[in-house]
Amino acid sequence: MKNDLILMNHREIRYGWRYLLFNLVFMGPLLALILTAIYPGISSAIFNVIYFACNFLVVAVLFRKFWVKSLRDVKNRIGTCLLTALGCFLLIRILDILVGMLILRLDPGFYNVNDQGIAQMAQQYYGLIVLGSCVLVPIAEEALY
Repeated sequence: MKNDLILMNHREIRYGWRYLLFNLVFMGPLLALILTAIYPGISSAIFNVIYFACNFLVVAVLFRKFWVKSLRDVKNRIGTCLLTALGCFLLIRILDILVGMLILRLDPGFYNVNDQGIAQMAQQYYGLIVLGSCVLVPIAEEALY
């Protein structure tokens, strides 16, 4: 079994850094300006899903060669990948519960504003929010950040 590392090429790294800066500083305000001009009453849920989709598409274009190589490797090692993903998911979930219990012990009135916002958006657009926060965002952010 090969242990070759799958790395981004220099072009992907260079453009990735540039896009990261654009994403962090300009993308949100620019997209808000465009979307509110086209659709003045746009909800935050729809805005977020459009933002997630745009980010995903840009990252997919920038890192397409890296993703193709990575997916080929996943295909060749599907069992190992699925077991690793399941193990990591369980570990993260356990740690999430433990850290949540610790936080509530230290600050019984604590609540996560981000979680509350996502929950409110999901009440109206459940499928879109799940698509964005469980599929588009994690895949794009793992490559970009």
